[in-house]
Amino acid sequence: MSFISDYLSSFRSFTRNAKLYLLSAMIAGIANSMFFVLYNLYLKELGFGPEFPGMITSLTNLAIVFLAIPAGRFCDLTGPRRLMIIGFALAIPFSLGRGLAIGRSSLLFNNFMVGCASAITQVTIAPFLTQSSSPNERVHLFSISSAMSVATGFVGSYLGGTLPSLAAIILGWNPESAESYRLTFIVAATLLAFAIVPILLTKESRKRQDSCQSAQNGESAPATMTATMTWPEQAAPKARGANPPLSKEALNVIFWFGLSQLLIGLGAGLFVSFMNLYMSDVLELSTAAIGNWMAISSLTQAIGMLAAPSMAKVFGKVRTIIGCQCLSIPFLLILAFVPLPGPAVVAFLMRTMLMNMNNGLFSVLAMETVGENGHGLMSGVLSLVFSTGWVIGPYVGGQVIEAHGYTPVFVAGAILYLTATLLFWLRFRNLEKNTSSSPNQDAFISA
Repeated sequence: MSFISDYLSSFRSFTRNAKLYLLSAMIAGIANSMFFVLYNLYLKELGFGPEFPGMITSLTNLAIVFLAIPAGRFCDLTGPRRLMIIGFALAIPFSLGRGLAIGRSSLLFNNFMVGCASAITQVTIAPFLTQSSSPNERVHLFSISSAMSVATGFVGSYLGGTLPSLAAIILGWNPESAESYRLTFIVAATLLAFAIVPILLTKESRKRQDSCQSAQNGESAPATMTATMTWPEQAAPKARGANPPLSKEALNVIFWFGLSQLLIGLGAGLFVSFMNLYMSDVLELSTAAIGNWMAISSLTQAIGMLAAPSMAKVFGKVRTIIGCQCLSIPFLLILAFVPLPGPAVVAFLMRTMLMNMNNGLFSVLAMETVGENGHGLMSGVLSLVFSTGWVIGPYVGGQVIEAHGYTPVFVAGAILYLTATLLFWLRFRNLEKNTSSSPNQDAFISA
């Protein structure tokens, strides 16, 4: 009961901005999952082999690589809200475009632009949530945010798997035809348009506005206010050009977080975007079955993410992150060497849950560790390096799968995951030893 009461208590204390963001994340999660579950199958129906979906995924993430750091620094200077709105506004038309395109060039262009929108949006989430929360509720807010995105993926994956069948019944189309998939993408893009509305209803923090006004007047925020302000609020006066450089210790922390994310991105990029093709080609599951299992995977991820804060209270954030990542690796090897529907589906569900359940903890740890003026840069670096892995991984994975099947990419992914986990443990294993349950940023940086 304490697990539920903790969340209920935290949710009641969430700010209006935080609640509006969660509503937006819920709608966007449904829309994005509808694309995810069907897009490679759509490309396959258009006549492309596994190497082309890999190329598209790489190109999409290449856009994130180019824009992540500039977007992160811009976020530090102006605040995350405006940038988030821009990202959503870009995502809507180009998501529709990639769902309707049939030619190679138009598919590549629209997916590249979706990557640009993703770069802008992704780097704003952690700073926005940090600005919209206090330390006491932050872990729960980040965990709910991560869980919300994937839990709504349950609905999106289910809709993605069933709408083509519904089109077959009503319109007489083949449920696995390109036309049925396009109809689903139109519905998804429409939902994405609704997702921007809650973000438009958010407001800049009043304290941030007051601080910016004080900066314009050549004044500093009162000490009594500064003591209770979150990082973006304290940083607002610096947005006018007085942002101090990050310390060497903070840059070192960003490097190690980034290295871990780079290796995980490389590993994930090799196989994650091909899981629907693996289920179709190797396990020989139908489109509806693939959608159902993707939906169940989203549900199990959400359960894991909601359980993560309770685990962190017992084991600490670092041990929880390391333990979950280690436990996921054997299930990845089952996918490689036991390609039977029963064991492979269970392994898929367990691997996905364990590897992703600590996403919220990882984001909180990164924001708390880097120091007060590095949130945007940390967020940008993590987006950049993870996406760099997804630039290289899907392209290489598509080529390897085309030539040698799925086993090599699962094995390589397991090796990269293990390497990332070991490096993260070596650098941060003592991070929380000298900190209390309410982390002190200076103690983190000196770890």
